[in-house]
Amino acid sequence: MNQESKIINPFLHNNYTQLAKVYKMKREKFSLLIEPIRDEIKQKDPYRNTLTLKEIWIIVNFLGAPDPIEGIDPLKFNCISKLADLYRIERRTFSRWLKPIRDKFDQKNPKRYFFIPAEVKLIIEYLGLPG
Repeated sequence: MNQESKIINPFLHNNYTQLAKVYKMKREKFSLLIEPIRDEIKQKDPYRNTLTLKEIWIIVNFLGAPDPIEGIDPLKFNCISKLADLYRIERRTFSRWLKPIRDKFDQKNPKRYFFIPAEVKLIIEYLGLPG
């Protein structure tokens, strides 16, 4: 388990609906987002609605912990326009800054216009903290 979260309590957030609330998105959107790791979760019983501890941390490792990164909330600053405002530059300039690391983002869905917490952390590590 690479990621640890101070926000996610595996005893309270033990199903898709509760995890979606922690990540501040609708359950349907959350389910689509974790589709690439659905095989790793291996939920064999279709009627079981709770997740095991291991399954929860597989999801957290994939999406990234929703905890603040150096005081920056990755769930609030999760799109190019909000991150550009955070760094106090134009959106187009910010997009150009991200070109070298664009291939590290898992944005195969063209309708997905936001970053998951793991991608926000990658951006902050690449660009450094905003001034």
